[in-house]
Amino acid sequence: MLILPVGDEEALIDVLLDELEDNAAKGQVLPKPAPPGSYVSDLRIRDPLSPSGRVVDVFYDLDYQGPPAPSVVQELGNAPVADEVVIPFADLEEIAGRLDELRGQDYRRKAVADIRRHVRGRDGMGVGEILRVKAGPLRVFHAPTGMGKNVLSELVAVWCAQRERVISLVVPQSAQVLATVYRLRRIWPT
Repeated sequence: MLILPVGDEEALIDVLLDELEDNAAKGQVLPKPAPPGSYVSDLRIRDPLSPSGRVVDVFYDLDYQGPPAPSVVQELGNAPVADEVVIPFADLEEIAGRLDELRGQDYRRKAVADIRRHVRGRDGMGVGEILRVKAGPLRVFHAPTGMGKNVLSELVAVWCAQRERVISLVVPQSAQVLATVYRLRRIWPT
């Protein structure tokens, strides 16, 4: 945990992001996979009888078969500088429709339609037919749970991939990183 006095939040965010980038550039060695054997780990679970949750021991037996898989790092390169990315809602609707049709679902189309209908710019006005993503300070995209924010982010990621653009999706937990990668690979296999 890092606690710093905050005077200028934007400057602090820039400093922290620079430090993270510097650490990544140092080529830190990733930990080696655990060798075969038995392991135990603590797992916190929700328990209605305990407000802080309950800790249980989880036992793992790792028994690898065959040689280890090679470690592959995909280099994306630097994203080209863009002051603004303009994404037509019609493109997102087309991607959502194709994916929903392939999977016999309809929640992606509904999410795009709901966001298109309700999203407002900083001035409080509807954004119309175009979703504009501007470079600069981070902004909050605030909407109720279930509105389709995550669906929209994945559709935007597919839109960018179709145009060979680099996009970063930020999620709060490692498990969500894996789940997002899994969903995106199913949506847009490479």
